[in-house]
Amino acid sequence: MPILLKKGLPMKNISINNLRVKHIVSIISLIFFLFLAGGSAEDSSSKSSSKSGSSSLSGSSVLVGYDWVYPDMNDPIGAWKFSSDGSFNYSTTMFGGNTRRGRWEDGSNNKIELYYTDGKTNKLEIISKSRFRVGSTIYKKY
Repeated sequence: MPILLKKGLPMKNISINNLRVKHIVSIISLIFFLFLAGGSAEDSSSKSSSKSGSSSLSGSSVLVGYDWVYPDMNDPIGAWKFSSDGSFNYSTTMFGGNTRRGRWEDGSNNKIELYYTDGKTNKLEIISKSRFRVGSTIYKKY
């Protein structure tokens, strides 16, 4: 028996192969996008400041009280919010959307330790007072 939609029209059969192709294309597009973003988002001033051994930046002085977005505020894909109590919230629109929470701690040499509520950990590197990196993705202060 066909499944009926709102106006009594039968739903078209969706081919499993079509779904697989769409899934593969989505994954390839994501990999391509991440490759491009990782190589072009970091500007020359942030490269020189991290190489020159600039003074240490603390998470509480740089991260707290701001929204941090990727790639920009006009069309954000990912966003972070850090609180002075050591908690954070991360949201993304990738893969249908996701939100993660956890706590953060200042490390040394502009590094921040991230502890997610699911038990996983990660590192954040403060590049400047307006940029930080998690993995190969650079987030900007808004």
